[in-house]
Amino acid sequence: MSNKNADILLLLEGTYPYIRGGVSSWVHQIIEGLPHYNFELVFIGGAPEHYGEIQYTLPKNVTKLHVHYLVENDTSEIKAKHGIKYKKELFDFWQQLQNYFRDCNEPIPSELL
Repeated sequence: MSNKNADILLLLEGTYPYIRGGVSSWVHQIIEGLPHYNFELVFIGGAPEHYGEIQYTLPKNVTKLHVHYLVENDTSEIKAKHGIKYKKELFDFWQQLQNYFRDCNEPIPSELL
């Protein structure tokens, strides 16, 4: 990965680069097929224990990979109605990110990355 600015930001919910097949294969092909663009990746997963190691070699045009998990064992947890404990900071981040994409008219704020 590099310090270059990204041309394209991909928000990846529970897929690439940690899960093989389907959407992940499609994302990998897009990144490799567009070598003249730089990509920044934001991976959002459920809980860290649901994912192993990265399953793909990231192409050279991936500038950064941000990894966020919504469910973790932490002292800042909140309990949802169905009993799963969510890390409050990351759950709030996810809600802010969803709100941004619903109403986006400007570049994504750096505090959401």
